[in-house]
Amino acid sequence: MESGLLVYALPALATQLALTPIFSVLPGLYATEFGVNVAVIGAAVIIMRLWDALTDPVVGALSDRTRTPLGPRAPFMIAGLTIASAGGWFLFVPPNTPSLWTIALSGIVFFVGWTLIEVPHTAWGTELSREPTVRTRLFLYRSLAGVAGGLLFAAMPYMPWSPGPAFSAQTLRDTILAFMLVGAVSIFLCVWLVPKSPTLHNAKRQADTGRAMQAAMRNAPFWRFLAAFSLSGLGIGAFNTLQFIYLKSYLGYDAEIPIVIGAGSLAALLALPVWLVLVNRFGKVATWCVGMGLVALFIAPVAFVPPGPDYFILYLCLSLGVATCAGAGIIVPFSLLGDVIDFDTLKSGLVSTGLYTSFFLLVVKMNGAIGGGVGLIALEWIGFDPNAVGHSPQAVLGFKTLISGLTSALLLAGTLLLWRFPINAKRHAIIRRALDRQGRGKAGPRRQPSEARR
Repeated sequence: MESGLLVYALPALATQLALTPIFSVLPGLYATEFGVNVAVIGAAVIIMRLWDALTDPVVGALSDRTRTPLGPRAPFMIAGLTIASAGGWFLFVPPNTPSLWTIALSGIVFFVGWTLIEVPHTAWGTELSREPTVRTRLFLYRSLAGVAGGLLFAAMPYMPWSPGPAFSAQTLRDTILAFMLVGAVSIFLCVWLVPKSPTLHNAKRQADTGRAMQAAMRNAPFWRFLAAFSLSGLGIGAFNTLQFIYLKSYLGYDAEIPIVIGAGSLAALLALPVWLVLVNRFGKVATWCVGMGLVALFIAPVAFVPPGPDYFILYLCLSLGVATCAGAGIIVPFSLLGDVIDFDTLKSGLVSTGLYTSFFLLVVKMNGAIGGGVGLIALEWIGFDPNAVGHSPQAVLGFKTLISGLTSALLLAGTLLLWRFPINAKRHAIIRRALDRQGRGKAGPRRQPSEARR
């Protein structure tokens, strides 16, 4: 079982290898390397992510209802890698003068492919086990693989063939080629070695998408979970997108930027097992809330770091704190999503894992679109030009407010909303026992213990 969990996690290495630069470096490189206006980049980010979000429920519902010799999820992942590779090439290796529509269209194609990988892969993971410790450990491995993908991207400027230690157009080309190779190998191993959604055989199949949608709309814990995740995700999304420009155009760093991203990825990688211990000791919700609150506390002082190399260690320490504490938000949401889905399965008798996963990943994309895209457009509005030699005090103050004040406020708001979440470890144990009885034919699909209802 343990080896199957490890192999299951491998595709996250490929997807995060490509997603890390899209969320952190690509917008800044488009502005500084290719001379694209930040407002144009922000508009392209919003277009590509919002358009892509429309495909999530479709992919989720279809993968719930698909039956093939490879299982319900694998065919979508194979098709997704092909599509993401095609769109990713034009996104990472753009023409000399990329326009709004060339950026947006290539991004749309890439993210459609990513959806075909990510929605089925996440749904597959929630179906491998209902045991809370196994489910949390599984998404720990998935998170470790994802963070390793970010670390691999940070190492790209240090490859022997790289022109230098700073991020450049060559870094983007190398990254998309590595994504194609790692994605092909990892998805092949996942399809070949990982069990094919075993829990689907012990529960009633989804009757139709309409009934599943109605059940999801009545699932109050799910919508509270999504709202809390949205607020914190908007904060993280805006910070990640703006950080490259803040480091390069305001603080004056260049070769130091891969160090910030690489050290952060390494810190997150080392911290994830610690967060797993905390989750098992204090519960998912409490651990997630503490993690988000600490991230906000580390982001807030970023605005007070002066420009210049003398203060690089100070910024590096703050960024390491952000990366380390963000580990709680990497592990817990996917595991907690599985608990929320179990609650709906008990109430409705329907298996709608793919549909719920698609809603969750839609919010992930909305966070990236709104947090990152609007943040870039706001830079244009406050008058901060990434390519300018000097900046007005008003532009600098506006940038600091965006990257530090607004992001930390959103994280704290998400923490407050998630506090005292209704599905804790005790209530999920009740839900899981009831689902196990249903699988043995000892309970009707729509009856729910009174303890779980409260």
